[in-house]
Amino acid sequence: MKKSPETMLAICDNLAAGLSYSGAAVAAGVAPRTMWLWIKNSQRGDEDLIIPFLGEDGVPFYKAVTAARRIMLHEARSRFERRSYLGHDQIVTFGGRVCWQEEPRAVGLDPDTRELLGFERDGLIRDANGACIPLTEHHEPPVAAVLRVLEVAFDEYTPKTKTNVTQNVSGIVGVQVVKAMTGPPAIPPAPVPPPQLEILPDPDDAVALAELLGDEPDDIDGGNGDDPVDEPEPEPEMVAAPEPGPIMIQTAPPPEYVAGPNPLIQPRDGRRPLSDLERDLLSRLPSALNRKA
Repeated sequence: MKKSPETMLAICDNLAAGLSYSGAAVAAGVAPRTMWLWIKNSQRGDEDLIIPFLGEDGVPFYKAVTAARRIMLHEARSRFERRSYLGHDQIVTFGGRVCWQEEPRAVGLDPDTRELLGFERDGLIRDANGACIPLTEHHEPPVAAVLRVLEVAFDEYTPKTKTNVTQNVSGIVGVQVVKAMTGPPAIPPAPVPPPQLEILPDPDDAVALAELLGDEPDDIDGGNGDDPVDEPEPEPEMVAAPEPGPIMIQTAPPPEYVAGPNPLIQPRDGRRPLSDLERDLLSRLPSALNRKA
């Protein structure tokens, strides 16, 4: 469609009615991208996109679009308030199909009797155009929505919080009052310097050491007249290690390791009778040989 004030006014009216940007442009016969191009050029100051809007001349198209959106928001607020006051009616459906209003006086009658009495044969109520009237159900507004609307209109419905604090105190309760400062803050006194530690004299100084220790006794020995003298420790005597002799390798075992006759194992003498263990072993010998064969 040609760019004209009438087309731009139609777009603004569609936006104010609740349509989206694309829906408003298509309803006015304009492609959505064309409408966005008009808004962009209007923001750049195109004089061909100035229209009369809301009783004012020379309104840029993008400002008219913004005002139309504000009108749509006010309409949404108005519908919400009306729904909060009066509730809303909802069409009753059953199994996805709309239910229609029935004539109460024709309920339970057959179609011929209904027609004879001047009612519709199906017993439904119709409007002046002959269309069936849907059955509706009224829903009351939510209590939270009603309270929210009343809070905006009346102060007594505004929620208020009152807190009571109870405290049990034993003894004297007093309040300390601190006077406000009228001048600069007081400068605290300088810190007290730490005490000076006494420096001991150097032990190498003989004069200072004598003054510190005082006079020494004349006789400090053990009483025998000899001065105690540290005796030197005797030096350890060095002993030469013996020279190693020839190394002897013994191949034959020592006599204590030579095997001798075992007194527990003796050859059998024919004159000695067999023991019980030997007779038991000899009795098992033929059966063992037979199994081996």
